[in-house]
Amino acid sequence: MPESTDFDHVAVASEHAIDNLWRYRAELGGTYLGGGTDPGFHFHQVAFASGMKIELLQDDPDHPEDFLRRFLDRNGPGPHHLTFKVPDIGVALRRVEAAGYTPVGIDIDDPVWQQAFIHPGEGPGIVIQVAATNGEGFTDEPADELPPPRRPPADLTAVVLLVADLEGATSLFGDTLEGTPVAGGHDELGRFAEFVWPGGGRLRVVAPESTTARHRLGRRPGRLHHLEFTGGDPVGLPGLERCADGTLELPPEHNLGVRLRFR
Repeated sequence: MPESTDFDHVAVASEHAIDNLWRYRAELGGTYLGGGTDPGFHFHQVAFASGMKIELLQDDPDHPEDFLRRFLDRNGPGPHHLTFKVPDIGVALRRVEAAGYTPVGIDIDDPVWQQAFIHPGEGPGIVIQVAATNGEGFTDEPADELPPPRRPPADLTAVVLLVADLEGATSLFGDTLEGTPVAGGHDELGRFAEFVWPGGGRLRVVAPESTTARHRLGRRPGRLHHLEFTGGDPVGLPGLERCADGTLELPPEHNLGVRLRFR
């Protein structure tokens, strides 16, 4: 259990988690932490040198009406939620409510895992999970077919989120979820604020100013724009493109709905 709020992981969903394991484990060198099964879905986690983690979600076919099946049917594969671990779920929920949000999906009966969510429509366009836990919940041994690393390891250094309301996002992530502000200003996407958490999590929220970024956000309150990596050897990944600023980008249509950028 963390001593303070921590940005624990970003979760991405797909029909077959092994496809994402190949990307984030084999091709980007993430360390496999473990996996498990909960009602409606299977999950795996991989970690990077920064401390940041990616959770890979897969629908459980025995529960076809569950939330993940609905998400995949409506959106296809892609980013699903951001998880923040807290030391006390009651204290965290009072902060969330004091900030004007209405937590949903509150489940605090199990002392091992207590959680609640901020709906993406009320928050920054992506599900925010707030959880207090005494363990990671890993129950599965690494599968025999777990892909070994095939390239030098990259490092996940930031999650980048486009938002319609930068001030609201700054208050949510900086005040309510206790991120430490470390940078702000303008980048190629727009006006941004950046936050870090004790475990290495780093989140950049951007109010889009470029034509492309504004188009990508559209009328949404927010949208995950990309996961940012450094190092590794992404050259040769199918679909990789070079951006005007010299960074390399793997568009979401070539990566199960998640844009990756390499600096």
